[in-house]
Amino acid sequence: MATACALVLPVEGAACLDSYSKARQEFNDLMGWLQSSAAMSLPFHEVECGVGERSREVLRLLLQGNLDARGRGDVGPAVEVRDGNRVVVLSHKDPDRNRVVRTVFGKVEVPRTAYGRPGERSVCPIDDQVQLPDRSFS
Repeated sequence: MATACALVLPVEGAACLDSYSKARQEFNDLMGWLQSSAAMSLPFHEVECGVGERSREVLRLLLQGNLDARGRGDVGPAVEVRDGNRVVVLSHKDPDRNRVVRTVFGKVEVPRTAYGRPGERSVCPIDDQVQLPDRSFS
């Protein structure tokens, strides 16, 4: 006897599903292409190449969705940073300090909020939260 399965997500999970909509659309497009008469008439090795290219984009978009779902790293009106023996309060927020990271699937953009003030180095809390590499490659 077959049983029906339902996917029940917590509220925060349901809210972040939209972050993956581009990946879902790309996957659906891939499935549509695979079922098309054009793909059905190709030699198998060309279908394999097509799936390889398109699936890498699906995976890149899934990574992008994961980053988008995590948020910008906005931790409030200011952050305190220790610099040796002194504590610096960084209260100037720049919500558009995005960063590009190159992954094995292609480039993704990390949405970031930076905190800074004149004469001090800015920090982006999301960098530590997701443990981004210092360089642009993952």
